[in-house]
Amino acid sequence: MARALIVDDNATNRKLLEAFCDAFGLAVDCARSGVQALELVTRSFGHDAAPESAAACRDHRYGLVLLDIHMPEMDGVETARRIREQVGDSLPIVAVTADTTAENRARCFAAGLADVIYKPVSAEILVPVLGRFLPL
Repeated sequence: MARALIVDDNATNRKLLEAFCDAFGLAVDCARSGVQALELVTRSFGHDAAPESAAACRDHRYGLVLLDIHMPEMDGVETARRIREQVGDSLPIVAVTADTTAENRARCFAAGLADVIYKPVSAEILVPVLGRFLPL
């Protein structure tokens, strides 16, 4: 089963994205901050696991991250950069943001994000993105 990580400091946004992902049969974990997301990605890819448990981590690897850009503590762009440092380009990261400026979009792509979608998110917006990056 494909697994997604949703990262957003707003509980309502997390629940909405989670509901869409659940409807398409995705296993979902949620993080409320960039720091928490990094911890989950680290565990998911087995970077902090003993060799014998690294195989178990592979079963729980994320296939996609849906990442809010404007968050306190560590914003989405910095979170994406740090995820890239850990796992390279193997994990698609999609920005989910209300900021529709060209500058924000450019920042996202410069940080290694695979796509940018805009809030408010609907099934019509999210489903093609999920299909592009995950087996549905």
